[in-house]
Amino acid sequence: MNNTILTLIFIFSFFSCVEPPEHDYGLVENLPVVINTDNVFTYSLYGDKYTSEDTFDLQLLLSDSIHKVITSLIVSDFAGSNRDTTVITVEKDSTVVDVFSITSNYSSNPTETEVDSVFYLPKQVSVKLDQFSGKLEFLMIRSDL
Repeated sequence: MNNTILTLIFIFSFFSCVEPPEHDYGLVENLPVVINTDNVFTYSLYGDKYTSEDTFDLQLLLSDSIHKVITSLIVSDFAGSNRDTTVITVEKDSTVVDVFSITSNYSSNPTETEVDSVFYLPKQVSVKLDQFSGKLEFLMIRSDL
């Protein structure tokens, strides 16, 4: 009798455990991850018809030795249409210095922008997504080289 009860308890406890679903990308769908520090800004998203408009004040620090800002954009598994608007804008004191418009899968090799420490260091990034479906990685790194 005791063995039967223990066996039933074991079977019940084994089959009653439910794990959360695993995400194949590492991000939760429609929840952007933003890292904004002195040296790096990243915006990562695994979107499914995701719409949002956000502006981030960059925390990239200006220093005497700064020479470059390295920017990279990767879009994969894009499932939007040409009427869906996805735009990333980089600004310096209300002046647009870079615009990335996304209408398909896109992978840019990291681009290095020479920085005039008085004129260019970006101050703000705006991300406007309208019905975005896919994976998006936007990265800006301050380089002291």
